Amino acid sequence: MKPLNIRYTIALTVAVIALVVLHIAYSAQSSRQIFKGTFFASGGIIMSNGDVYDTRLRLQSHGYKLHDFEEVNKNSQDFALTQESSLFGNARFVISQERDNEWLKHNLSIDRDIAFNYAYYSNVFSRLSLYKLTTRSKSECFYIKELEAIRCFGIER
Repeated sequence: MKPLNIRYTIALTVAVIALVVLHIAYSAQSSRQIFKGTFFASGGIIMSNGDVYDTRLRLQSHGYKLHDFEEVNKNSQDFALTQESSLFGNARFVISQERDNEWLKHNLSIDRDIAFNYAYYSNVFSRLSLYKLTTRSKSECFYIKELEAIRCFGIER
């Protein structure tokens, strides 16, 4: 072989090895669960008319399955999600259970933003993108792009 061909062969081999190592690292990172165990959140939701509703949330993970139990103004609903992928603390979930929107029908005075969020949450295969936020607290905080919401979860009630 000519010295020029040997250089190209070595460069190509190094590039292929680097890409394989990067792919393995990406695959390992993208399959990590971001929630393990049970997490809680509580607070208030400010409505567009200025009313404030008490809210409590509970997330419970079972592998890549996530159950989201939400209570807003003493009305509760639960949702089932499945983690599709994650990368550096961010994750993408898909709604894995269809809902009939009965909760919305019984709460017609609910704020339009909350109605949109629950309608979106009620459709199977809807996606939720969670972006991890850096905070000083011990809570896990995420920006949920599709719902335009920030949620912080702790391990205590």
